[in-house]
Amino acid sequence: MTYTQTTPQTFLSEVAPFDQLSAAALATLATHVQPYRYRVGQTILMREKLPAQISILFDGQVRLLGYDPATQIPVTLRMLQSGDVLGAVGLVRGVACETAIASTETICLTLPAQTFLALLDREPAIAAYFRNQPALIEVFELLAVDLQRA
Repeated sequence: MTYTQTTPQTFLSEVAPFDQLSAAALATLATHVQPYRYRVGQTILMREKLPAQISILFDGQVRLLGYDPATQIPVTLRMLQSGDVLGAVGLVRGVACETAIASTETICLTLPAQTFLALLDREPAIAAYFRNQPALIEVFELLAVDLQRA
């Protein structure tokens, strides 16, 4: 695990879509994030539970999982890296859908759900980023259901 002296504000200024925020909005956002450490194998998100926060991967690796609809066996969709955002899909769509597990010791910057949703209301560019593009888990679930019909 690599430790850096990067502040949350500096880190967020380099992470899409937060890099689109004004300096003042970024400073305010940084006051709301809290670091949270996850052990190897610890669940960060469960697909059955709507998240109470979003998590921005600061350090470590996280495995994003999808579940085969026929067997319910987990499938790794992607190894998430620093800067990836977890939990936003469920909060934006209002549907619990993401499963993520720490693959290494991991530090995330967490932002409460209410704060994140208020940010979407205030910042159209941030809202568009999360609302106007499909997430990998959404694509996986749609394709899996379609393939199961075939």
